[in-house]
Amino acid sequence: SDVGITAMAYSPDSKTLIIGYENGNIDLVDSTQFPYNLPDIKSKLISASKKINNIFISGNMAYLACGFGIVVVDLPKKEIKETYLIGDGGSFINVQQVATDENRIYAATLSGLYFANLQNSNLIDFNNWNKSMEIPNPAGSFKSVSIINYYLFLAQQGENENSDILYYNNNGTWNVFDTAITTVHSLRTENNQLLIARRYALDAINPDLSLKFRVYTYNDESPRPVN
Repeated sequence: SDVGITAMAYSPDSKTLIIGYENGNIDLVDSTQFPYNLPDIKSKLISASKKINNIFISGNMAYLACGFGIVVVDLPKKEIKETYLIGDGGSFINVQQVATDENRIYAATLSGLYFANLQNSNLIDFNNWNKSMEIPNPAGSFKSVSIINYYLFLAQQGENENSDILYYNNNGTWNVFDTAITTVHSLRTENNQLLIARRYALDAINPDLSLKFRVYTYNDESPRPVN
């Protein structure tokens, strides 16, 4: 329905592909193969970026990390269920990625890591969201978050190219996962493994945090994975 795709994800439960665009437009593609367009964000007057940065799937719900906050899409109903504006005082904040575990929902933003109780029925209220202050540099610019085997991974954007820092939380303690000079483009957990897209390599991490494999060459070239 549009141009400028910025995010895609697939929901096995609802058998739906979700496509997000730079201007906030949304397409849902199911077994009919015809896109069902959700133009709500695109058509809304918002004094912030409408870009859909990332899409996280949880059951029949799609959590869209947007330039202004989080939008939850009910896939079976093909409608926007809720919008979370989690900045100070309910203001806009650039959310890069969302992740959930059994208890919490996490939002990696360009102004810190935010979290809330996933069982709270009123996540629309910004007062029910907290900013994590235990991370080294809690006001840092965080561009990706993912969870594997109760380990919370968080990628912080460095001040210069190839200076990103990858943290993980183990029982409430933050640790540096590796100190390699690199750019971490994205994190994603699939098939019980954490996928780390770096500037010139793709790492797959086991649940015990050991390296499963690394792809760093392809036809004598270095791959440049983004997502």
